Amino acid sequence: LNINLIYENHVVPYVIGILSHSIHLRQFSIETFVQISYLTEWIKETFQDLGEEVPSSLFDPLVCAERYLEQRQKIQGNLLVKKIDSVEYMVIIPDSSSSKTIGTCVGVLIRSDVVVTLAQCANYLIILSSWVILSDYSSKSIRDVFIHPGYKEDTFYNNIALLTLTSETSITPASMYFYSFEKERVALLGYKKRFFFEDLIETIAEAQQLSILFDDDCNPTQEQRSRLAEGLQVEHMCLRNEHYIVPGSCEARPGSPVVLSSDIGSVIGLSMSGNYCGFGEPAIVTLFHDHLVWISSVLETPPKEWFVFTIPGLKMSEVCVYPEGTVGTCVSRTSCPSVHQRVKDNLPIFFCTDKSIVCCPEDSATEVGEN
Repeated sequence: LNINLIYENHVVPYVIGILSHSIHLRQFSIETFVQISYLTEWIKETFQDLGEEVPSSLFDPLVCAERYLEQRQKIQGNLLVKKIDSVEYMVIIPDSSSSKTIGTCVGVLIRSDVVVTLAQCANYLIILSSWVILSDYSSKSIRDVFIHPGYKEDTFYNNIALLTLTSETSITPASMYFYSFEKERVALLGYKKRFFFEDLIETIAEAQQLSILFDDDCNPTQEQRSRLAEGLQVEHMCLRNEHYIVPGSCEARPGSPVVLSSDIGSVIGLSMSGNYCGFGEPAIVTLFHDHLVWISSVLETPPKEWFVFTIPGLKMSEVCVYPEGTVGTCVSRTSCPSVHQRVKDNLPIFFCTDKSIVCCPEDSATEVGEN
């Protein structure tokens, strides 16, 4: 049993199952296959028992795709996925304060000190304690977090947020494109993985040849439908190409930008779902044009003055007290959801020792401890 996947416009066949047994009846037959994926560890161990050296990338789909590539059937036309050295305005939003190298979300620099991303990516960020990683690998702390007031968690509606940084960058920002693009082709910027010897590296990948779909033509996956209870709206766009690509050759993270093919500096929206850049399964996109009024109102609002203070003498699990009398406990900032409410209420925030430990109001800290 095999499946054909596309890699650099070549058709690469992958064996995914081996026939185990079959039953032949008069009108039909039933065949049972064993999935190869369940046998990979056993195959590696067997090679090792025979004295063979087994590289960690032996069964990696990308490494397999590179083998005999020039002998594979080639698809005519432009590349489906084009490698780009870098896109300056793309930033990485780390998923925790303990890691500055692995990010789960992407944002777009739209001003020298402003990043647009998804609300789902900004929901748990803490001002002055969270940061973004720029394309030059430097980092900037986040000064303010603005989440669209109409956003509801685990949905694709009003899924947009703005982050202001503590200082300006020298990087050229992207342009937010709010106009009609019906006659334009669009592309999705994701990440392409590649092995360099035994090291896995990433570059920017531009997914091309994507069809723009709306409403019933989109055919979202079951997981996407669960976050689209009211269906696709004016704020949404669906991108898809019928070809399935080799995993890792283009991966879209939440917040990956969707751009005009004729000008990748013009961003029209952000990808919310669709890990393979719209190939095989659709990518669901939130468009900027439907949020123009809200975006403009935030960018024109004067910055707030936050009262944030680090108390070096306080350690994990110790008691802390806010100026208004609220008693708290020093806990990991990821374990204190109520700190976000203090930000919204313009109340001060205390950090204990460093910005990975926050003074968490007692009720919230108790709930976390009980869980």
